[in-house]
Amino acid sequence: MDSFEIVLPRANLSQSHLGRVQGCLYVRIAGQAFPRENWEDNPLNLMKWWGDALQHYRSGKGQSLIFDFMDGPYLLEMRPHEDPECLKIALNTGDREIFTTLSEALIGLESLTLSWIEAAETLLTWCEAHGNRKKLYWAIKAHHDSLKAISYAYV
Repeated sequence: MDSFEIVLPRANLSQSHLGRVQGCLYVRIAGQAFPRENWEDNPLNLMKWWGDALQHYRSGKGQSLIFDFMDGPYLLEMRPHEDPECLKIALNTGDREIFTTLSEALIGLESLTLSWIEAAETLLTWCEAHGNRKKLYWAIKAHHDSLKAISYAYV
């Protein structure tokens, strides 16, 4: 299986006077950055959406996972492979209806989950330090706690 990492450097996070959090957030799959190295986006929204998708899939309710990026026509589509703990991931550009697959890889479901948990912990501690405990914070925190409780590494 290929390596998978959600990259969310704490040092690149910032907050506007209105409370919007902006920062660097991208994924690294088998050493390849997607959408690109140092991609700027909205980490609170993305981590909430990605947590929703991961929680939905891990609970057995979803057939696939979609991780969208807000700023740009990029998405990750993950579907089960032969082994239920293995996902085939497609790195796509375009929208959900018409897209081009740039590359594909095989990743572990547990690797995906652990990487999301680690990125969520980075984001949650940053939000706590900057007094940003709004609705998205609590949604990410709920997903974090639930996924951590079922992850093999924490059981």
